[in-house]
Order: sequence, then C-alpha cells, then structure tokens
Amino acid sequence: MKTCIANAKSALANKQTDTLLLKRENNKVAREELKKLAKAYPSFEVICILDASGLSLVSSIDEEDYKLNFSHAEYFKSAIAGNTYESKPYISTDTGNYCVAVSLPIKENGQIVGVIMADVSLA
Repeated sequence: MKTCIANAKSALANKQTDTLLLKRENNKVAREELKKLAKAYPSFEVICILDASGLSLVSSIDEEDYKLNFSHAEYFKSAIAGNTYESKPYISTDTGNYCVAVSLPIKENGQIVGVIMADVSLA
C-alpha cells in the first residue's frame, strides 16, 4: 500500500509544474495527459486539476467539463497551502473500492496556482 501511494505521489509530482493543465483552452489536451497518466498508473481511479479557488477544470474520467467546487475538501485546502496531502483510506462512492486521496500544489514561478489530485485505489 505504501509503495502504491508513494508511486502515485511521484507521478503527480511530475505534473506539478505543468501549468498548461490549468488553462481552459487546453482542456482536451489536459484530459488526454491525465488519461495517459491514469493508464500508466492503473491504481489511479481519477485524476483532477483544480484551479486556485477550488473549481475543477478537467479530470481523467469526465468527457465534459463540469465546474464543481472542491474548496471545502481537505485535499484542496492542504495542497493549496503548499502541502502534499494523503487522506486516510475510505470507500469510493464511484467504484466501491478502498481509496486514498492524494494531492499536491501546482506551481508557476514558485507561486501556487492550482492543485492536482487523485483517488488512488488500494484494491
């Protein structure tokens, strides 16, 4: 389990400075990037990009863009404050699998401009 979570954090960290993922005009490209990442790491159930206010911009599973607000979520609050976040295991409402939420800040020129998060399956 720890190796799976460490690998997920490492994979997300590789996208941590990719600010193109935050630009709405790049959503199709960003979605494809997130899908490639999810395919390379099958433990990812979903990967999502959130802007600095907590609005979802793009995810690896949705084909359309839904502006959902996740500013209340601990994974957003922690990452937007500059921390790497890892939740306690929980049961996914989407799949029924045990998961852990992992998130990291997205930075541009040292400034936090968004969050990349993923649900990591422990199944």
